[in-house]
Amino acid sequence: MCIQKSKEYGRSFSSYEPKEVKDKNYRLICRALREVNHYYFYIRDEEVGGLNYIKICSYFPFNVDIYVNGHNWLKVQLKERRIKHDKVDNCIVWVEDAVALQELCSRLNDDPLWAFADRWIYKFVPIVKSEREAGYYYKYFIAQVEYSHNAVFRDKRILNEFFQEMIDQFRRILNRQV
Repeated sequence: MCIQKSKEYGRSFSSYEPKEVKDKNYRLICRALREVNHYYFYIRDEEVGGLNYIKICSYFPFNVDIYVNGHNWLKVQLKERRIKHDKVDNCIVWVEDAVALQELCSRLNDDPLWAFADRWIYKFVPIVKSEREAGYYYKYFIAQVEYSHNAVFRDKRILNEFFQEMIDQFRRILNRQV
């Protein structure tokens, strides 16, 4: 595990004295973006594989971001089933059983994400056991999902032509916007 501290903007609260009120003890609280410390916990987890992280804001309400790479989860599943495969960077470039690979991809849902979160988050977050027993806990939401389509090319020339065409199309789009 590796822990990194970073100063970033995060959602929190701010307290202020309203101008129209004369009482110095009267304050209002509102939501605010504040530059506060965030802690990144980089974790190698056996069940989801690879390097994942949990980012925790150090200010109330202690927002948490969790990053898990589905390709790494897939690699763990293939290894457990003894299905031979090659993974380069973040792409499975060869697999012994393509049908089994597709079945595993179709089975990936949010269960491994929640299990990962529950396994690690309460080790780092300021909620004590008595608060958990009283019913306080984190509720998880998926804010961003990146889907990918891995295409395997049998001939490198086709890939090069395809890549060049994508770059040319992107340039045409940019030229129209300028």
